[in-house]
Amino acid sequence: MKIQFFKIKHRFAALFVILLGLAIGIIGWFSFEKTEEAVIASALSIMHDDLEHVYGQCEMFHDRARSTMGIALENPAFKEYFSLPETRAGNRYDGNHHLILTPEQQVLQGRLDDWTYALQKRFPIVETCLIDATGQEHTRTTHRHKAPLADMSPNEGEASFFKPTFQLPPGEVYLAEPYMSVDAKEWVFAYTSPVVLDDGSKPAFYHFEIPLAFFKQFMMQNSPEVGETSKALQEKDPLSDRFVVLTAQGLIVIDNFRETNFSLKPGKGEDEPALLQDYLPKIDTLSDHPDFLSLIQKARNGEENHGSFTVDGMRYFITYKPLPTLGWSLVRIKSYDALLKGNISLTNIRNVIIAVALGVLILGFTIVWIVSSWITRPLSRLSIAMEALQNGRECVDVTANTQDELGQIVGHFNHMRREIEKNRDFLIQERNKLTTIIHSTQEGVVVADGKDTVVLVNPAAERLLGKTMEQIAQGGFYALLDDPEYIRAVIAGDKFGSMADVVVFNQLVLNFYASKFLNAEGEKIGSAALMRDITREKKLEEELRSLSFTDKLTGLLNRRWLEESMPVEFSRALRYGLNLSVLFFDVDHFKKFNDTHGHDMGDLVLRTIGETLRTMFRQTDFACRFGGEEFCVLLTNTGADQACAVAEKLRQKIGATQIQNMRVTISIGVSSNPLANTNDDKALLKLADNALYAAKKLGRNQVVRWDQIK
Repeated sequence: MKIQFFKIKHRFAALFVILLGLAIGIIGWFSFEKTEEAVIASALSIMHDDLEHVYGQCEMFHDRARSTMGIALENPAFKEYFSLPETRAGNRYDGNHHLILTPEQQVLQGRLDDWTYALQKRFPIVETCLIDATGQEHTRTTHRHKAPLADMSPNEGEASFFKPTFQLPPGEVYLAEPYMSVDAKEWVFAYTSPVVLDDGSKPAFYHFEIPLAFFKQFMMQNSPEVGETSKALQEKDPLSDRFVVLTAQGLIVIDNFRETNFSLKPGKGEDEPALLQDYLPKIDTLSDHPDFLSLIQKARNGEENHGSFTVDGMRYFITYKPLPTLGWSLVRIKSYDALLKGNISLTNIRNVIIAVALGVLILGFTIVWIVSSWITRPLSRLSIAMEALQNGRECVDVTANTQDELGQIVGHFNHMRREIEKNRDFLIQERNKLTTIIHSTQEGVVVADGKDTVVLVNPAAERLLGKTMEQIAQGGFYALLDDPEYIRAVIAGDKFGSMADVVVFNQLVLNFYASKFLNAEGEKIGSAALMRDITREKKLEEELRSLSFTDKLTGLLNRRWLEESMPVEFSRALRYGLNLSVLFFDVDHFKKFNDTHGHDMGDLVLRTIGETLRTMFRQTDFACRFGGEEFCVLLTNTGADQACAVAEKLRQKIGATQIQNMRVTISIGVSSNPLANTNDDKALLKLADNALYAAKKLGRNQVVRWDQIK
């Protein structure tokens, strides 16, 4: 109640602070927003200037490579070599298809090798080679090591740069897409230019390779520097300050935050094609946000622009510019924090706005606090009394020395307090009565509140569940039977009041009820569970059922069981295509045996046979006393031949059994489905009975199958 009073008491202060805060916030936001836009525009311009600088450095890199090619081709040895008559006459090969050079050709080749060696010392070239119009290499130097004639390849005409190079005008240089150099074993740029003779013919072209790793090193030395602050931001957010060079396929060639190994990967064979995507990460590894990828697609399309995107609440800015070669692009990315980090003017403006706003709010709140406290002081005594009433503490009438609205409120409160105390006393008495009834009943009762916290457990519930009240409360309402899903299903189905579920728990059979209580709005306000011990009733019920299906004399199943279960077993075997056999037998000359030795002796014979049947057959077989001296055995999943073997074993066992120095014999009829091809259980039983009758006619003490009857 004091919390509610606090809100009323300071209504003036809250209203004043809200209005003042809104005014200051709108003005401050507008001022800061405009300043922020100007600062962002300036920062984006700087990012674009950085890309312009890198663009120029990239052009300078390729121009330097083209210039190196021009310097290389100024050596007259190129023209002299291909002007030799033996060179013009075509290539000659030995028996191993290795190129053969004349002494004059070898001299000029040596001059070209020396020239190439000097060129590789001055420039970052890993491999040079001279290739004629047939695709035959005439010289190749890799990492300043000259290749022997036996290693000269005659198949360079398949290279991607072969045809475009011969189509170039004199003095032009062709730049090929990066590829994995077989000899240098790393990714390289290929620069090629034709060798042009005085007659304008192009018998060959000169080719050299510059490592992609050197290109990255050169570009990183001339890329935008990342300050210490940005490095700290990158540790938390790698996308905060990023510069990348991007291929048209979306692969990152250069990344200021990630190292790339351009050397041939271990285990890769020379004949195995190397793919650039196996060495370079894709741009979507930086971010797969759709807005980011949309801007990157524009960069890959050759556009020059800038934009922004937001990922997880962080705003990022991006500028991009296409490179003039290979369809590559320059991309610069900065987060909002990295873009504006170190901008003192924007920070100062924001700090001034915040400081002024806080000062005005604190001053206004202090003034209104004092005024509102003076106005609302008479309500404090009423608030204290209401809090005591709410918490159940002793409370007396509140006095008020005024007849205005406040006095009327105090009078109404005093009347309400007296009525509440009167009703509380009545409810306490009723609760005590209900508690006495619940604790004295033999049925277990457990009650939970709307949050499923157990609030009531009677002694009967503790006894039936085998748990103390503390254990029940700790486990929770749904763990009463150690099966929360079952009780949730019972509660959801609202089975309380209908037929109770029967459960086995704590070695007891219980009738279990459970339900939830709902208020007028349909919200759950509690749950209750009732349980009653019906173990004795269930035990008596099972005993009665067992007696109804058991023959008292032999302990076997009786004819009633057979008549009820035989159709079930027959249908199951028919449905699943299983074998089902029937043994039907009786004791030979039993009536004469009774007349001679008396009924007590006859009963002993029947009990002995019953004991034999119980011990001889499987648990899946069913032995029954059909009536008098007649017996029937159902053999599940047993064919005709196996059933006859079992019948013969039974006949021999009973014939060998001595009953007070006497022996009896039995005659057995056998029937079996599906061999009998009958669709009726009574017909199958009748077939076995007919076979028994045939066994008796044939002289008794034998086994006869139904299909042996003529």
